[in-house]
Parts: sequence; structure tokens; C-alpha cells
Amino acid sequence: MLNLSEKIKILDGKPIADYHRLCGIYTERGINYRIRKISGAGTKYCQIDIGIPLEMLVGGHEVRANDRTAAASYILRDFIVAAHIANEELNQSETKIDKGFFMVYKFGHKVVPNSLAVIQNEKITLSLDVKMPSSTRMNMAGGYKKGKPSASARGIISSKAVSILLHKNLLNLVEGFVERFDVERFNEEIDLYRDQQFIRSFLRKNGYVCFLGNGAILPRNGKTDYQSAKKSIPFVSPESLAVTISLPSGKSVRGMAIPRGVTVLIGDAYHGKSTILNAIQNGVYNHIKGDGREYVITDDTAQYITAEDGRSVKNTNISFFLSNLPVDTLNPYVFSTEGASSSTSQAAAVAEAVEVGCKLMLFDEDRSANNFLYKDAKIKSIIKNASTRPYLDNAPHFFAQFGISHIFVVGASGEYLKIADTALLVDKFQVTAFTDYEKECDRAGIEAYALPKTAERVVKFSALRSACLRRNVSIVNNDSVKIGGEVIRVTETIPNATYGQVAFVGLVLYRLAMWEEHNTLVKAMDMLYSKIHQDINILQQSMLLGFDKIEYVRKFDMYKLIWRARLTNVQRS
Repeated sequence: MLNLSEKIKILDGKPIADYHRLCGIYTERGINYRIRKISGAGTKYCQIDIGIPLEMLVGGHEVRANDRTAAASYILRDFIVAAHIANEELNQSETKIDKGFFMVYKFGHKVVPNSLAVIQNEKITLSLDVKMPSSTRMNMAGGYKKGKPSASARGIISSKAVSILLHKNLLNLVEGFVERFDVERFNEEIDLYRDQQFIRSFLRKNGYVCFLGNGAILPRNGKTDYQSAKKSIPFVSPESLAVTISLPSGKSVRGMAIPRGVTVLIGDAYHGKSTILNAIQNGVYNHIKGDGREYVITDDTAQYITAEDGRSVKNTNISFFLSNLPVDTLNPYVFSTEGASSSTSQAAAVAEAVEVGCKLMLFDEDRSANNFLYKDAKIKSIIKNASTRPYLDNAPHFFAQFGISHIFVVGASGEYLKIADTALLVDKFQVTAFTDYEKECDRAGIEAYALPKTAERVVKFSALRSACLRRNVSIVNNDSVKIGGEVIRVTETIPNATYGQVAFVGLVLYRLAMWEEHNTLVKAMDMLYSKIHQDINILQQSMLLGFDKIEYVRKFDMYKLIWRARLTNVQRS
């Protein structure tokens, strides 16, 4: 770090624009510090990559290739906590411009690949943003006039403050983090991740779509990703659906395994049925130790199908729902609208899920269009020339023809029980098997009726490409991507999406917009995600300003966002 010391001394009293001279690679006690970038205008931020040999952290413990996601995720979270504590102990804050500040990234509870912690060649590289100190003192030698400092005079480098921040405080933070690293807790996180991946494999092999472990804490605190502050009742499986899974860690976990087919969750308002469905929805991602949903694991192709009044739909085959229309202007085989009704938006969501290979659809009666989901016997007898076919009449066919399972949350109609393979009653947050019903299964009708095949579509990105080429792309309120004049609300598709996941969405859209359009969207996404799974930083080759922190978003969430984007032009292949 001697070379850095000399650079800092030379910068004393210089404008903060000269901070870029600090860029370079420095080594101290076997740890590399690469000052990669200086950004910002009135305030300067230093992006530092800290390369730590894994042996310093975990000793002789092996970090397998399949464990790198969990290992990097845990090390990053632990380091960010250490940085937060260091800020408090050093009395550093964002409002104190003279001392500098370690920027603390707000991570979520999902265990996903990210660009802030990368394991490669027996080393982990952690990215840290540091707000650099500046002084408002006058620099008379530079010729500034007397009186209030000018805009350029407000940013003056103090070599003493920079030296304390980078030489003392940063080194103490990193070296203290290495010294206090908890290898035992690290190994527990790795074991948990391996167990979660094993449960996913177990579900696929044994004909289940999701698993909820006994003792899981499912309620969240409002719309956050954190456990409910209220006294929560741990989940307990009904015995008829309980399975015990022996895990690679040597432990075993018992809980409810929901089989493939049609499952109905019945309950009144505020008894916990939607809370269970939300936990199942979030189970497509693994969760960190202590989250409460560590052993809530869901088929990772699952889609939450909701009514979205006013959404854009383009050339989508919803003929399974609409047919025999009394008007010629609507074609259900290539249905398009810039303002879908609740029912047609939900029908489009079903068709899109089928197109991309979804194997589990989740429905909540509260977030659905009733006229899309069902018609009771009385209404069916009254309407002689029906132009819509309720989804409950279609669901058994989707399972028989495409292998797509369903979970319905209901509280107002018994129509769902007519097609249910499994029924569960949720009463005061307790789940019991419900068997007092008769399934009305018309096997001959299922075999005779064939759903229309959904052809893969091509997405044209010309309008999106135009906005991207103009760099008219930004993150809004940390939860949305703005491209051109369109705001894509990521958190409506991905609950509790982090800033990094929002950035990931923006970069994937940017990357797709720059590609040639000779492939269907499914093929294009398969190609892109094969590269992302090898190295998430492949997205940063198309770097956009401010999109340098990314966390993984699964392909099935990206599909939902792309179908809804008004800047995309979807055409039949």
C-alpha cells in the first residue's frame, strides 16, 4: 500500500475530480485492493474490489463449485454487516462529508448469484463502494475569491482524511472481518444450501410440487421480506401429507409435500391461506438461515397467475378461454390489446406460462377475476351461447395434457372441489386435510377435449433497442426499471426484489434488445441464461451507468416482465 500512500499525499488540497488518480491495484498482507472506478459529481464514490484468498477465511475447508452461490452469498452478507458495524464504531455516516463512509448494500433473504461477491481461482472478490471524504475549506493558493466557497471549491481533497479512511479504517475493516470470520456458521449455511437443493431434487423425483417444513415461520412483516413481528404460529403438516426427508447434512426434515395435480387451500379471511400461498410463491428461491422459510421449497418453474386489469397483451392464444365470439374483430388465437380486462389478462398469463414451460400455477381467489375462474351450474344453465370457458373446466386438461399442476386459494366457492385431487382446510393458521367432498372427474371428457397448442413467439425489440441505444434506461425508487417512457415494476412480479435484482432485469432487457431477433424468445433466453449460469458478470459487458450491482433473477420471472413490457413487439413465430 506504499504506492497508494504516495498517491494520497500528492492529492492533498486538489479538487475531488483528481480522485481518479487513486485507481490501481494495491496489496497488503496477502489481500488485494483494486480501486476500480471513481464515480459521482459533487460527491465522489470509490469502487473497490477486495480479493481475499479463501484459505484466509475458511482454512482447509473445500468450497465446491456447486456451493459457490451459497458461499459467496454468506461471505458477502457477513462482510456487509462488518462494514455497517465499522461505520457505527468509527462514527462515519453519509452526512459527514469530511470522513468518508462505507456504503452498505441492502441484501435480501434469497440465496442467489450476485456480482458483489465472486469466487474464482481459490479467491473471493468482494465489491465495496466507499463515499470519499471532501473538504469545504478555501484553497487560496488556487486563486479562489474570498467569501463563500464556489462550487468547485467545495470539493477539496484532504490527504489526512483519505489516508485514515483507506489506510487505517478500510484495512482494519477487512482484516478484522477475516480474523473474526465464523467458519462454523459458514459451514452451516453451505449445509443448508445443499439440503435445499436436495429437497428440490427429491420433489422432482417423487412427484411433488412443493414442500413446507414443519416449524416454518411463514408470515411476513407487512410487505417486507422479514418475519412478522406478531406472534407467529409455526407451520405443521397434516399427517396425511407429511413426509420425512433424509438430508445430505445428516439431518432430516419432516413437513408437508404437496403432490402433483390440483390442490385447493380453503379458508376464511385472515386465517393464513394467502400467507401459505405467498410462502409457496417465494419458495422458488432458496432462503438464508434464520429467514423462517428455509425449508419451504417450490418447483422453480412456478408462476403466480393474477388478474392485471389494463396490462398489455400481444398476439397471445387465449382460445382455451374465449371462443364462439359474437363479434369478428377479436381473434382469440392471436389476441392483442393495450388494456386487457381482468379476465383476459389472467387468460393471457396462463397462456404465457404454458409457452415457457411452467409446471405449477398458483391462483388466489382474491387476486383473480371470478368470471375467468368459474361459473356455477345455475349460470351455465342460463347462458346458452357461452363465449368463455371457465378455467376450472380447463385446469384438469392442462394437467393431463401439459403436466401443469395447480394450487388454488379459495374462500367463497365450492366449485373448486369438483376438480381437486388434494384439499386442505386452513383454520386459525392450522392446516388439516379436508376429505368431505367428491371430485367430479369426467375422464372421458378430459381425453376427448384437447387444448389448443401454444406456439412459441418471437419478440421484436426495436423500440426497446432504440431506448437502450440512447442510454434512456434507469432504476426508479429501487423497485422499477424505466426504459424510455415505460416503467416496469419489478416488485409486482418478484416480491421483495432487491436493488440488484432490479438492475439484473434492466441488464437482461438491454442484452436482449441488442441481440439479433431470429430466435423465439424461449430460445434466446435459454442461450442468455446458459451464459449467466456460468458467470453472472457476463451481463456487465453491456454495462449501463449505475447497473454495477446485480443479483440473479430466475428465467421465469424475466419472462413475465418481458411479456408485459409495452416496448416489446410480440409476434407469432
